[in-house]
Amino acid sequence: MLETDLRSKEGEFKTLGFYADKCQYDMAMDQLGITGAGLGAEGLSRWYRQAFVKAVLRHPQAYIAKVARQMVYGLKMSLPPLGLTPSYGSEPAQLAMVEAMLDKAGVTRGAQEGHERVSAPLLAHADKLAGPVLRAASLVASLAMVASLAGLAWRRWRAHPLAAPAAIASLVWFAQIGGVALTHTLDIWRYISPVAPAAIMALALTMRIAIDMSRQRSDTAA
Repeated sequence: MLETDLRSKEGEFKTLGFYADKCQYDMAMDQLGITGAGLGAEGLSRWYRQAFVKAVLRHPQAYIAKVARQMVYGLKMSLPPLGLTPSYGSEPAQLAMVEAMLDKAGVTRGAQEGHERVSAPLLAHADKLAGPVLRAASLVASLAMVASLAGLAWRRWRAHPLAAPAAIASLVWFAQIGGVALTHTLDIWRYISPVAPAAIMALALTMRIAIDMSRQRSDTAA
């Protein structure tokens, strides 16, 4: 059953190579382990962890290659084009859930109260432009993050007061992305978007360091 899930191409995650959610949300397989094999919920969870560790130990090169692909993809999409629709709405099931929560909390709502759609950021209204712009920005931000860490090997770079903040911002990004790369897939952009601000901060600080050092070099030459 697991092999069938792994071979499923429906909704395939391109970077990962298979549809991980097909495995994660296969309730039939979970029930087979819980009842058929008599593992119980805790036993099934333990079996999944052990299977993961055994797979890594048996195929370390494949696992390293998987993590490397994920990291490269994360760098290419450090500012992912997530949510690029002109407006945001809600699914009926989500609205019903919210209304039930409000009713339970005793929140009164007007009879004519409706559900307005929320306008997306300006860039989302130019969808043909947004994608290339964010891809280019992702490349520049990724280069800046790598430079902010590599620059620590240079004494002049380390001496700049913004060198440490830039490196910390980059490390925050790599910590989040690295954790996902080790255990899941970055094909799901919402795992990247929480640390997009760290990438932007690293980019801004690294650019400022580069500008200051360029000015110092010019002043010295003059």
